[in-house]
Amino acid sequence: MEVVNKTCFEAEHFSAWSATGAETAMIVVKGTWTIGHDGQLSLADRQVPVLLAPQYYGEPGLSSLRYNADSYPGKPGTDCILSGHARAPEKKTSVMEVTFAVGPVRRTARVFGKRRWLKHLIGAPSISQPEAFETIPLTWEHSFGGTDCSGPATSDHDLCGENPVGMGFMAPHSRLDLESLALPQVENPADLISTPHRRPMPWGFAAIPQVWQPRAGYAGTYDDNWRRTRMPLPPVDQDPRFYSSASPGLCSSQYLSGSESVVVAGAWRSGRLHFELPGTVPNVSILCGNRCDELPVHLDTVLVEPDEDRLILVWKGAVARGKRGEQPSIVMVK
Repeated sequence: MEVVNKTCFEAEHFSAWSATGAETAMIVVKGTWTIGHDGQLSLADRQVPVLLAPQYYGEPGLSSLRYNADSYPGKPGTDCILSGHARAPEKKTSVMEVTFAVGPVRRTARVFGKRRWLKHLIGAPSISQPEAFETIPLTWEHSFGGTDCSGPATSDHDLCGENPVGMGFMAPHSRLDLESLALPQVENPADLISTPHRRPMPWGFAAIPQVWQPRAGYAGTYDDNWRRTRMPLPPVDQDPRFYSSASPGLCSSQYLSGSESVVVAGAWRSGRLHFELPGTVPNVSILCGNRCDELPVHLDTVLVEPDEDRLILVWKGAVARGKRGEQPSIVMVK
């Protein structure tokens, strides 16, 4: 199938299978805008290409996800993702809050400078005063989580399934030196860490990989019955939320229109960023024989990157390939 793209956006198509086994063609359109200092949007000279595979900040499996692949099937709503740094408003800032909102989707995180546990001769450990900072990456490495293999037996080893690359995590039989354990720097203001073995839910704005919870729990059952009766189709109990890479709570309950208001506070160099999504919806049509049909596309992802002065929107749509002689041959994007 040929893609005729008459826009400045990037556009690709991928072959996929529906849950019922029907062969489909998935159309992905990706647009990039530059965010001006006053929040005004302009089409970027360099359009970010459609990604065929996920990209990580470091080694996959040992670092957090930077960009989800665009080739995955559509999601039940629109992923809203913020990628950047918390930026201290003053030189001696040691605690601040970052807020990210896209229409009805909203989250606030409390950001701390470096902290550690303080042991006391009597009573429970306490938390040191946070150090002053200028910027802190809003990545999962700075949220609660991690892996603890310090115990004497393999059975004592443990990890945070929601964020195995974070900080502050201790296994029940940990032998970590408490005073050398870094505490999370990005937290939920309503669920702060308070004791060494407390496990608050990791909190942040970035994308999460498929192998982390809760995404992994939505994958479905890949067992012998699946191999005999379904492979290579997805399991019948797969949840469409498996394809959503947004942190839980940052995927809208229904697709956004693309004209919502966006607010970023605490992660923009001028303090507070406010703008409206451009309201653009690509016009996609499918040529099948002598018939040309319009293909509805949904806003799949809103990615705001304040450090890059960049907004990225991804739309997706799917069409059945049909019988031989009735298959779509050309995709028009305009």
